[in-house]
Amino acid sequence: MKATIPGRPTILLVEDDEGDAYLAGRAFMATAPEFNFKYVVNGVKAVAYLSGEGIYADRTLYPFPNLMILDMKLPILTGAEVLAWIKAHPDIGRFLVVILTGSQMQRKTSIMETLGHVTICHAEFLKPPSPQMAETILGVFEQWQNLPR
Repeated sequence: MKATIPGRPTILLVEDDEGDAYLAGRAFMATAPEFNFKYVVNGVKAVAYLSGEGIYADRTLYPFPNLMILDMKLPILTGAEVLAWIKAHPDIGRFLVVILTGSQMQRKTSIMETLGHVTICHAEFLKPPSPQMAETILGVFEQWQNLPR
């Protein structure tokens, strides 16, 4: 993965499948080179990243994400448990969460739910990740940025 560049928006991918994470990283770096791309392998690391604990305390290397892409089927803490943690911690910061679920049917986007500090977009994409998936997620992020605050 490329180096973190201060001042750029950051995407945090929470995905336990290393192959899917690699493909997603390549897709986002090709589609959105202006973003920092970070990746964690489970829900516990996602919570640590969001709360700035342990190695994630260095916000120069691990900036708070503007966009988090969350796989729901995670080991240790599930995606649903990560969402519950986010909802219970409104002080962490404002960001968009795109929930990924593997599916036989591909839909571009589904429901957007705003809970004050976090907007959750439920989306379904066929795996493995692709540049088209990255473009769709970035389109949702752009729409979210333009929403009235």
